Formats: sequence, C-alpha cells, structure tokens
Amino acid sequence: MSDQSDGGNLSENWYQKVSHDWDIDRLLTDLESKIQKRYRQNTKKDLLLGLLCGYSLTKISQDLYRDNAGVRVVLSNIYRDIETLTGEPDNSVRSSNLIYILERHGYRRGVAASSTESTSIPHNLPSPTYTEFIGREADMKKLLERLLPMHGAHMITVHGIGGVGKTALVLAAAYLCLEASNENSSDAPKFDAIIFTSAKQQELIPDMILQRQQGQRNLREIFRVIANALNDSTIIQSPPNDQFERVRQCLSKQRTLLIVDNMETIEDRDEVIEFLYNLPICVKVVITTRERIALLPISLRNLPLNDGLQLIQQQAEEKGITIQDEDSSLLYDRTGGIPLAIVYALGQVL
Repeated sequence: MSDQSDGGNLSENWYQKVSHDWDIDRLLTDLESKIQKRYRQNTKKDLLLGLLCGYSLTKISQDLYRDNAGVRVVLSNIYRDIETLTGEPDNSVRSSNLIYILERHGYRRGVAASSTESTSIPHNLPSPTYTEFIGREADMKKLLERLLPMHGAHMITVHGIGGVGKTALVLAAAYLCLEASNENSSDAPKFDAIIFTSAKQQELIPDMILQRQQGQRNLREIFRVIANALNDSTIIQSPPNDQFERVRQCLSKQRTLLIVDNMETIEDRDEVIEFLYNLPICVKVVITTRERIALLPISLRNLPLNDGLQLIQQQAEEKGITIQDEDSSLLYDRTGGIPLAIVYALGQVL
C-alpha cells in the first residue's frame, strides 16, 4: 500500500462527516507531533477518518480500493500511534474501543477529557424486581468481560429456557455498568447511554399472567425506544427508510449498551438482527433469547443447589414466610432450580 492516498474526494467527504463531532485537526497535529511522522498526506489519515465514521475494515478497503490485508496492517500501526499519543497500554487500542479512547482523551467536540466527576447517563432500565441478585458469578463475569471496550465482541447472546433468569442477569449487569458510568469507577464497563428494549409479551407474577402493553416487537418500535431514551425526536420524525441511518448516526456519537430482550418473540427478527449487526462498533448489543444464536452465546441453566437455596431463603424472608431446610431442598428439587419457578411457588404460599 502506498503512503499517498488515492481517494481525495472520498477523503474530503469523510473529513466533512467527522469534523462536526471530532477535533480532527488537533488530533492529526498531536499525532504528527508525538510520533514525528506525517499524517495529513498519508494513507493513515484516510483510514483514521474511516474509523471515526464508524466504518468497518471491509467498507474502508472497498471505498479506498485497497486490499483488506494491507489496510489491516496500516490500521494496526494507527492503533499503536494512538497508544503512543494517549499513553494507553501497549496493544490495548483496537477498532472496538478506538472511538471511546479518543473521546476519553478529549478529542470529541464538546466532551471534556475524563475526570472523576459524577455524571448521569441516559438510560431507560426498568426497576429491578429483586433486592439482591443471587448467583451466576461465572456468567456475570463472562458477560462483563465481553462488554469491555477492548473485547472484540459486538453482539452477545444470553440464552436459556423461559424463567431461567436471562433478563435478570442482563439487567443486573446493566445496573453495574450504569453505576460505574455515573461514578466513573472501574468496577464495570462504562457507557454513555444504556437502552433496554423488550419484546416480552407476558409477565408472570405470583397471582396471574400479565399481558405487557409496551413490548417492542418490531424494528420500528425499537427505533422509537432508542429515540425516547436518547431524547432525540429526529429519529422518529425521519422518513421510515431513513430511520436506520439516523439511529446509526445517533449511536455512533457515544458508547452505548443496547439490550434486546426476548428476541424469539420479535416479529421481523431477521431485519432486527441485520440492524443490530450493522451498528457502529462503539455499540455493544446484548440479546436474550430462548433460541440458540451463534453470537458469542452465554448459556444459562438452572441455579446450582447452593444458589437455589439462597434464593429460596431470600424470597421467603421478603415475603415473611418461615421455611425449613428440608422444605427448601424439596422446593429446589420440585422447581428444578429455575429462578422464576422458585419465585412463583413461594408467591403462591401467601
């Protein structure tokens, strides 16, 4: 690959696209000063602009008429240059966290470099239905690791039978991320926005099955939830055929955790998966489903005995029920260690 860029017009278009959100001139100046090499008259500039547009390696290669292997080599050099510029650890910068790192170091317009001040990020997480999340330590650790910006995972699925606790696990992880983001702590991955959508049609409570009225069962309803969570009415005001691109533009401006709950009941599932797959790399997507989808799955099964007994004791105390150890073991066996079955069974005692 030659150093001289062949895509002058394309490069200018990409520059105009990112210059509104990014202080690209300062970034290029700082890079040239720090590494003592030219960026403006170099292919690296075009590739960096493509990355800031949120484009994939394949699209950048196609648009610049370059081969993927050559582009991959130059991108790797860019990541190392960014590490030199920002002081990030060696081999820590990659496509999945580049935007987050540059933003954290103050190169996004209107966003100051990270500080220890508390913030409040936009989210629409439903209130937890538990006082303490019990068990699933290994699954929680795996999920949080995959939500880190340096992890290559873009889409993650949590699957298992109904009532096994998929939504509870994902929401517990989301609340940990929310707390870490608001307090700027390092306890969990940090995001600039957390959005929850659910296609669940029914909710099981101790006395009855409730019909949900607000389920997001198609792509347009998901767009509406995103618009409301981000307080951006331009999404739903755009023509239907333009809404995807508008959503993509909005989400490309921040690190976002997008949760799609109950994928199996979504009406236009293929269209939704295509939408999720083509989101910017700064968006982490978590899907819960009863079906197996080959997207870095985390498989949930029944709670182990000790965790199941702990859940039984917790639920009994919350409901003012006295339950003997022998009865707890019997309840665990009868429910198969399925969390929702345990909660429902104890609710029937009242």
